[in-house]
Amino acid sequence: MKNIKVFLLFAASVMAGSSIIKAQNKKPDEVNTMIESRNYIFKARTVNPQNSVSRQLTSEYDLTVSRDTIISYLPYFGRAYVAPINPSEGGIKFTSPKFEYNPVKDEK
Repeated sequence: MKNIKVFLLFAASVMAGSSIIKAQNKKPDEVNTMIESRNYIFKARTVNPQNSVSRQLTSEYDLTVSRDTIISYLPYFGRAYVAPINPSEGGIKFTSPKFEYNPVKDEK
């Protein structure tokens, strides 16, 4: 029974890793299509605070863009004068139907 649990845990970690690899191996044309269609999810994994070194994020943070709504759940690095009662309500959380979307293609 213990071997089955170890195998299932191993299999789950391999499948999770393979889905991450697939997401990272998108062709530039596919990425451009997603950006131009205004329908994608940006998952934040690393941050570069202004006066600090780069850090790996330990929680799930993302920015969801669709044609009519943008949903943000991103980390906040700075001084907070009032802390939220619920720690999961920290960071930059908002949903907005009012936004401008102008994709600009960089030469790089």
